[in-house]
Amino acid sequence: MTRRGAWARLHRYAGLATALFLATAGLSGAVIAWHEEIDVALNADVLRARTAANAPVEYAIEDWIARVEATWPHSQVFYVAAPRDVQHVAQLYLAPREGQVEPEVDQVFLEPATQRITGARRRGVVPTRRLEVVPFVYALHESLCAGELGRRFLGCVAIVWFFDTIVGLRLAWPRLTLRSIRRAFGARLRGHPARRNYELHRASGLWVWPMLSVMAFTGFAMALHAEVFEPILDKLGPLTPDVLETLPTGDGHFTISPSAAMDLAKARVAERFGETVRVGGLRIVHDKHAYVVGLHTPADLMEAYPGAWVTVAGDRPVVLETRFAGGTTSTDWVHDLQLPLHSGRVMGTGGRVLITMLGLVVSVLSVTGVLVWWRKVGLRSR
Repeated sequence: MTRRGAWARLHRYAGLATALFLATAGLSGAVIAWHEEIDVALNADVLRARTAANAPVEYAIEDWIARVEATWPHSQVFYVAAPRDVQHVAQLYLAPREGQVEPEVDQVFLEPATQRITGARRRGVVPTRRLEVVPFVYALHESLCAGELGRRFLGCVAIVWFFDTIVGLRLAWPRLTLRSIRRAFGARLRGHPARRNYELHRASGLWVWPMLSVMAFTGFAMALHAEVFEPILDKLGPLTPDVLETLPTGDGHFTISPSAAMDLAKARVAERFGETVRVGGLRIVHDKHAYVVGLHTPADLMEAYPGAWVTVAGDRPVVLETRFAGGTTSTDWVHDLQLPLHSGRVMGTGGRVLITMLGLVVSVLSVTGVLVWWRKVGLRSR
């Protein structure tokens, strides 16, 4: 067997082993690039506020938490996503209290002005109503709806995919003549179906190869971030440690209210960005007795997600840590850039359009690759 034949066989079997999973990830990724908009379109009665709130977020958040925890007493709120504007509801995420079973719902929607609970759902379950459709697609993309095991499996698929994109580039790269380049980057839509599938597979892979390799790498980095990616970065970097890792776990209680923690966080970030900052979310770390306040700033890498995170002690008015998007070291920057690149949000709406198109291309590559292989199997059998 020639060297090129060995590379072709490696590419073929790697592609066949990952084709189904990549097609699923590509189609679901094309959808979740717009998951907020699709969710609102499907569930406007739940995700749209009927009454606009006049008070700022930080002066009502304790009431939201109390309202939700009173409705689901065996659960506790661990994260609050503030509404982006007066037309949206607040989103509160639940986890079971110590010794309790998993809650029947883990995401609650609340109208800020009236504290009316507009709806609730369990994310990642097989959908039986419109409210559960988007979280199901998200879980399908993230873990094949199989939890931690599915996430790790897709991380391994992404590793194979990343190296397979390099092999595919080596096989498809043309000789540096005008005719070879035109043939490699073009696909004839007429002619024999088998030839058309092959040319479409080769050309689409070449045109989007840089984005394919980035998607594969960032997919691996996020799926196996704690198991593989962060340890590698820490050896190269190192990464700036999270202050929460240094806090003891144990008994204690909160004496600082969420609104007080938000005031401290806003004051700290305002020292750098002025009064343009706004609250995006609040994480309540119950076992560490701390708050992590997410704030939007002009330096955010993604418009939809806070770019500054301030950790505040829950038992005293002290800011423990302030982290901005990109961190403080080059490895922090690489670490923080994975989700913005993978989602396309680092380039705004245009980036999300590219991600949608790329998801469709990945599905096309998976299908055409299988068809090319199937034709060869048929020829050998005849």
